[in-house]
Amino acid sequence: MESAEGQLQKRKADPFSLGKSHSRSKPESHQSKKSKSSTSKTDNLNSVSPHGNENAANGYLHDLNIVLVTQLQEEVESLKKTVAAKDKELIEKERKMTEFKTLKMETDKAHREKISSMQAMYTNTIESLQQKNTEYLKQIAALSKANKRGSSTVTSSNGI
Repeated sequence: MESAEGQLQKRKADPFSLGKSHSRSKPESHQSKKSKSSTSKTDNLNSVSPHGNENAANGYLHDLNIVLVTQLQEEVESLKKTVAAKDKELIEKERKMTEFKTLKMETDKAHREKISSMQAMYTNTIESLQQKNTEYLKQIAALSKANKRGSSTVTSSNGI
């Protein structure tokens, strides 16, 4: 680990560098960032020489804090945009699901109505056929009676 004075000199040379690349990687937990920054602040304050560099160190810490706050604000904005995009996706999916449910309900209703009308038509057809069958049976019975009467009169006239 470097000495506190060595770190201060590096930071003075490039005050906006945080000692790591500026690529967007997954953020560390808030707690670990807080403890690191408070430790580095303490180290920096302790490393200030008694020869008047205290104002420079405080200015550097102020600049460092501004950079950190700016980075965190950018990260928060980025996460807000991501959440908003995900919310939009969910809303769109829910809308599509609702449309599909509505379409399914309408289709089911149409099928139920069609089945009901087909059952009613089937019932009417069956009743009509049963009535015709009953009429035909009555006609057959009447013709059978007439035929029996006719054949008995024919045999009686032949027998004389």
